[in-house]
Amino acid sequence: MQQQARRIAAMVATRRQRAVAATQNQKAKPISRAKVVFAVLTAVAFQLLLTSLDLPLLKVGRNILSKSTPDPLPPKYSCDDLSSKLTVVVTVKDACSQMPGFVKALEPVVGTDTSLILTYPNLTACDPLALKVDLAPWRDVTTVPLPPSSSPMRGWSDSVGLIKTEFALLLRRLSASDFCTPSTRPSRGLHFASVASKA
Repeated sequence: MQQQARRIAAMVATRRQRAVAATQNQKAKPISRAKVVFAVLTAVAFQLLLTSLDLPLLKVGRNILSKSTPDPLPPKYSCDDLSSKLTVVVTVKDACSQMPGFVKALEPVVGTDTSLILTYPNLTACDPLALKVDLAPWRDVTTVPLPPSSSPMRGWSDSVGLIKTEFALLLRRLSASDFCTPSTRPSRGLHFASVASKA
């Protein structure tokens, strides 16, 4: 009887060991590659579906989990670096009397370390010296008198050979008459501005 009981106990223990070993093997079994590929394809298809329906759920989730204030980014450029690479070209046609105030207003905007090219009609009333334009604070100033009937574009084109910096800011001072016909002329702002980079 005792031997038979021992045999039964050994059989039960062996079955338990086999069951435990089978459970451990199932846990250690890696996820199949097919399941991983299926999960990735399902996620991509779900994202495409949300995009086609214009449902920005990912952005909403990102915004919920993100901080309310983003981390500050270091500046890529500094004003000192750009000022040495910039030339400001101002062309004046009909608003010569406003030239002193316009040039003065540029100082805090672009800084006086930039180069300044000032074009104007070759008239006594438009001469920067006669108008007492304060050009002393500027690092480098060039004045270009133009024929009285020249367009502002002529002032920009004549200044191309004088620009020695990498970038140029082109400005045109508008007169009050330029705001009288808004259907054909700009009705807002005081100047046209564009930035050009030398190739």
